[in-house]
Amino acid sequence: RVVLALSGGVDSAVAAALLQETYGSSNNSDIGSAVLQTVHMSNWNSNTQDDDSIASCTSEQDWKDATAVAEHLRLNLTRQHFEREYWNQVFEPYVNDIFRGTMGNPDIGCNVHVKFGALREF
Repeated sequence: RVVLALSGGVDSAVAAALLQETYGSSNNSDIGSAVLQTVHMSNWNSNTQDDDSIASCTSEQDWKDATAVAEHLRLNLTRQHFEREYWNQVFEPYVNDIFRGTMGNPDIGCNVHVKFGALREF
């Protein structure tokens, strides 16, 4: 199976358009012997934040953008929730690094543990 992670941004939208153009418009399109699945990864739950911080979190807008791209390309989009994995394996270690006086890069942890970890296990 081939999993296309659709963030709603330009890069993943172009990748989706190229896959759709090449292999068809549904999640169950054959890609050789594989099946295409289009997913949006939700890594942050803005409902757990106070009102002041919600404005800076774009997770719901990202979902809306990804949905619009998927609808335009006639792709079935599912939302996969990885908030727990992101919190435990990326956010908390990053905050702990800050308190220890080091500045880690949360993108590295996200790539290892969420994008190429939890999503791969999905």
